[in-house]
Amino acid sequence: MFILYVVLIAIAIGYIWGGRLAGIVESSFRWSWAVLAAIVIQLIIFSGFSWVESLPTTVGVALHLISYLLVLVFIIANVRERAIAILGTGTLLNFLVIILNGGYMPTPAANFKGVQQAGEVNNNTMLADSGTLLPWLGDIFHLPSWLPLTNAFSIGDIFIAAGVFLYILKYMKPVKAQS
Repeated sequence: MFILYVVLIAIAIGYIWGGRLAGIVESSFRWSWAVLAAIVIQLIIFSGFSWVESLPTTVGVALHLISYLLVLVFIIANVRERAIAILGTGTLLNFLVIILNGGYMPTPAANFKGVQQAGEVNNNTMLADSGTLLPWLGDIFHLPSWLPLTNAFSIGDIFIAAGVFLYILKYMKPVKAQS
């Protein structure tokens, strides 16, 4: 939910600058269907529905990786947009660490609620251990516990949030100010 806070802050700044949300809705990108399909896939695989959880682990991991590939297709199609390029850097970093660690995002024990054994997983996250590849790209940061909807996040997530932040500010600008 780290990115949710970034979105809310960006929208607030956009309004302070005289922007409007309609500018975001009116922006257009190529291959938008790819990112929408990726979102649907992730909503399904991380939904907690019993029929989804009964699928073999390899199916869930494969669908997770496919969702990242769909996002990367969207990013490649729109990489000329600076905000998308920054967002894409974060997505690529997350995809890299996930694919190198068997389809799961590694996180240290301090960020892994309720599980303390190496190799255990929760949704798309696994407990990092000595065999984790590129652990510094995993979910190594966390929001303060006093915030609602806290979770761990990665360096890649910071890039994604920066891209989302810049995108919102650019497209919320008043019509006269957009370029």
